[in-house]
Amino acid sequence: MAASSESSSHDDRDPDRVVQPLAPLNRDQVDWGEVYRTYCKLPRCERKVLDLLVGRYEPKQIARQLQVSPATVRDQIASAKHKLDVDSLLELVSLITIALYEEAQRT
Repeated sequence: MAASSESSSHDDRDPDRVVQPLAPLNRDQVDWGEVYRTYCKLPRCERKVLDLLVGRYEPKQIARQLQVSPATVRDQIASAKHKLDVDSLLELVSLITIALYEEAQRT
């Protein structure tokens, strides 16, 4: 799920850094059952963080709610991104949101 290189923009925080837009997610090419199974195999703490991300919580809010450090939340997000083979937080949240929706529709 790599980013597209067709067009780019600059990061407002760092004008020299070029940011690539996300490639469109082709829902027909993703095995949503596999994504859901991978999500279910994640440790409970990582699933809780992902559930809160999907619920539109910011990482700092998640850390406060779960009473853990922001670094712990960042580590759990990084671990989930690696396991689900995504590069960005946006990709991670999108993937989990759609996988949970698809699973709910299936059952």
